[in-house]
Amino acid sequence: MGDRANITMILDKSLDEMTEEEKDNCPSIYVHWHGNPDTVQMFLDETKKVMKGRKGDRDYSFARLCQIIGNHISGNLSFGVGTRKSVSCADWDNGTYWIDNHLNIVGRENSIEEYKENTA
Repeated sequence: MGDRANITMILDKSLDEMTEEEKDNCPSIYVHWHGNPDTVQMFLDETKKVMKGRKGDRDYSFARLCQIIGNHISGNLSFGVGTRKSVSCADWDNGTYWIDNHLNIVGRENSIEEYKENTA
């Protein structure tokens, strides 16, 4: 039920170099109805426009991404912020989108599409 996903920002190292504990402590956004790839990319693109001139500033980029998403989602449900561990929806709908501090998708895990590909 939903179109759920996590959008999680990696640390200063590549995703492959990160331990599970490091991954669990990364800042993460949960979306319930807005997790499809096109919508997530739209959020990232809008945030890149806002961050023009400050690209690569992890803390501010993540904060502005939260703002952009919050501006698109009305009410008090369907959007949360925490660490990957606290908001994890690892095996729901769209899984986790891993993004870098330049707001690029650098990995994706546990999506239904990935599950279908691995079980086909």
